[in-house]
Amino acid sequence: MQQLQKLDLGPVKSAGDGWGRLMNELEAGRDTADRRLLAPLHGTWQGKDAEAAFQRLTRLSRNFEYGMAESGDVRTLLASMSAELGAQQKSLQQALGEAAGLGFTVSPDGRLGYPASPPMRHGGTATGAGGLPLGAQGGDNRARAQAIADQIRRAVTRATAIDERYAAALARLAAAPDLRVTARTWLDARNDGRLVAGLADTGLRLRLPDGKDPKKTAEWWRGLTPEQRQEYITAHPDEIGALDGLPADVRDQANRLVLQETHADVQQRLNAMGKPPEQFLSGPTGPVTNPLYQIWKDEHDRLAGQLKGMDAIQTNLDMAGQKNLPEGYLLGFDTRGNGHAIVARGNPDTAAHTAVYVPGTYANLAGMETGLHRGNDLWLTSNQMSKGESVSTITWLGYDAPQSIPLEAPFRHYADEGAPLLNHFVDGTRTAHQGGTAHLTMIGHSYGSTVIGSAAVHGHLGADDIIFAGSPGVEAGRASELGIGDDHVYTDRAPGDPVPYGGNHTELPGRFLGMASVPGDPGFGGRRLDYGMEGKGLNPATAHTSYFDKNSTSLRNMAKVVTGIQ
Repeated sequence: MQQLQKLDLGPVKSAGDGWGRLMNELEAGRDTADRRLLAPLHGTWQGKDAEAAFQRLTRLSRNFEYGMAESGDVRTLLASMSAELGAQQKSLQQALGEAAGLGFTVSPDGRLGYPASPPMRHGGTATGAGGLPLGAQGGDNRARAQAIADQIRRAVTRATAIDERYAAALARLAAAPDLRVTARTWLDARNDGRLVAGLADTGLRLRLPDGKDPKKTAEWWRGLTPEQRQEYITAHPDEIGALDGLPADVRDQANRLVLQETHADVQQRLNAMGKPPEQFLSGPTGPVTNPLYQIWKDEHDRLAGQLKGMDAIQTNLDMAGQKNLPEGYLLGFDTRGNGHAIVARGNPDTAAHTAVYVPGTYANLAGMETGLHRGNDLWLTSNQMSKGESVSTITWLGYDAPQSIPLEAPFRHYADEGAPLLNHFVDGTRTAHQGGTAHLTMIGHSYGSTVIGSAAVHGHLGADDIIFAGSPGVEAGRASELGIGDDHVYTDRAPGDPVPYGGNHTELPGRFLGMASVPGDPGFGGRRLDYGMEGKGLNPATAHTSYFDKNSTSLRNMAKVVTGIQ
């Protein structure tokens, strides 16, 4: 009891603050490695020596990132432990104060001594300040002493359990000495984070917002102290990284941690699969496919695809400085369904012009590289035209796109399920923007245009301009149905692209005069972008994928819309 009574939590707080400072210093080190060393060198240094230096600096950056995660865990654990022990110390002090006020004595081992209850006088009733009989006010001293003793016992017992629980947790955070941050290291970091989350949710009473309203989410974040913000990122990176309305750099920090830990987890599961079963078995009429092999292959391909997508995301984030590309921001990431990722090139919170690109059929995490390259090329082209105004381009794969043209792409429900998610993201992007209102352009390619159309028709899409490229239909028969004005709806349609023609035979288009109408049809309205006459656009085999080709007329005209020139 005396240990808890005299416990000085100041050193615990100081230790936590020290770990917090270390975390900040490691973050500064990572930024130095990424932005001040890697980024400038990418644009000026080439050759074997350059590649060796890039690998070392990248490894240094990963070490800093891991150190940030672990020091954040320790700091959060110490803060949580201090809060829990402080609550029990306060409970003990309240009990001791009540005992002293009643004239009770408390021995060092927590036993109470108390005087006998005063006898009631005959012929009258003694009352206290509240007008009640003394007996009714407090009962006898024995009962009150027992209640105080129980409170003391609970405080000491709970404090002992808290001390043991956090001592074990801190011991688990000890990292094995190694100069490399490996997949196993990140798996340990993930397990550490889950341990910290379980303790911090109780000790610090962490309560995440429901995320339904980006404006309320942003208001909640602004009301937190810097220490509280870091506690949430440390304990709940998955949830923080997914909250629309939070600043881009906050979501990026959280999602990069999730990316590293998920990559390590998937790599471990892939390695654990071992060799495949025999592909064929002997049948009565010859070899037949082994069903166990097909199960193994499907899972192997799924995990390998996730790794491929995660590697593409990390490579893209590491491209800052190459070809004058700015910093990348990972605004969303998970492996649910087909896998999802939202990656920005340039900070959308400060950009004067922001473009959100939504890919279409076959888009998934495994094939993320294509969408990321398109986002980079769109940024480079737009930046050349922006007259010094800042630009951000976002590749938004926040929905499950159709994965089959004949079986899935003709139907609306993929778009209708993705549309509310897109509207929510755009609302969050608007909310997080600093300063004046940014000019925001939505670009939908193929089925991605259907998602944008559904978002505009069935909700409020906070866009200034919309570009439909190779659209099979947008659930609206006329541009005027999209709610932003005909002059702000643009269609990019390659002469040889078969998708818009095929779209007329699906449920994706809206209707005009009783007929299916897709962007680019005479009755749809809006403005037509000049695709140009490049060879790929004339060939039905290549036209549909050619809209974002480097140096193409199509890409330049989209960039003009993005930067407000068109």
